[in-house]
This record gives sequence, C-alpha cells and structure tokens, in this order.
Amino acid sequence: METILGISFAWWWLVCVLPLPALVHWILPPSGQRAAAGLVTPFYRDLFAAQSQPSSSRRRRRWAILCIIWGCLVLAAMRPQAVADAVELPLSGRDLMLAVDLSMSMGEPDFVIG
Repeated sequence: METILGISFAWWWLVCVLPLPALVHWILPPSGQRAAAGLVTPFYRDLFAAQSQPSSSRRRRRWAILCIIWGCLVLAAMRPQAVADAVELPLSGRDLMLAVDLSMSMGEPDFVIG
C-alpha cells in the first residue's frame, strides 16, 4: 500500500480510471440531436443563438470543473486512509457474564422466610 503525505489508498489501482472520460469523449462521436426545449419563450431564437455557441473560455472552464469533479470522485473511490502510529490498547479489564433463566421452574417459590 503506497502512502502519500501520510495517506494510504486501499484501492490505489482506481487511478487507472482517471482518463476514462477523456477516452470516451475522444472515441465516441458527438450526438447530433438536441434535446427538446423544456421552456418555451417568445425570444427562443435569441436565447438559442446565445447558448448554442459558448465561448472558448466558457468551454475550458466547464471542462476544467468537470475534470476536477471526476478527479474528486475517483479520489474518494480510492478509499483514502490516514496512516498513524499503532496505539497500544490497555490489557487490564474485567470479564462479566450474565445468565438469565427464563424457564417455568423459575416461577415456583423456593422457600418461605419466617
């Protein structure tokens, strides 16, 4: 188990799935279909024209945010665990046992005092 800055990963091999979204984006062709509009507005053409051509900085920002989210998801799936020194547990203590008899014979009086 590799430790990085005092943190070890239980499933360190999940780092192999980090490039998965980029591979899917590169291999699969973009779909040419647009989703149907959920909101009908009188100025739909103007709104559609403004949204259909996002600026390159906006695309880069969106791509960076998606990459950060994917990286955080993969990092969480790798199960990070803090590694510390072993703690010595105390060995002194007491063993207790409780026995309860629920049979019908326990309902009979044993003896009468006085």
